[in-house]
Amino acid sequence: MQDPKVQEAQKALMEAQKAFMDTLEQAMLAADPTIGPLLEKMRAGRGGDHREDWGRGEGYEGRRQSRGPDKGPSPAPTVSPAPTP
Repeated sequence: MQDPKVQEAQKALMEAQKAFMDTLEQAMLAADPTIGPLLEKMRAGRGGDHREDWGRGEGYEGRRQSRGPDKGPSPAPTVSPAPTP
């Protein structure tokens, strides 16, 4: 991503995603303050504040690329049929 416009757009996207996650977390805590420790555990399990990693290829992009160029795209998720009564 050499294009300055693309870099600027990516930066704006990351800032917007972080703002969304902050707002979402505040709303969840307002609705149920008892989930605070759970959110802290989730952050610790990810090695810190997960909101900092948004848009850096750590998510879907990173997983897709980890398959290697010769492996093709990730397989589609499988859906189990509903049990019959």
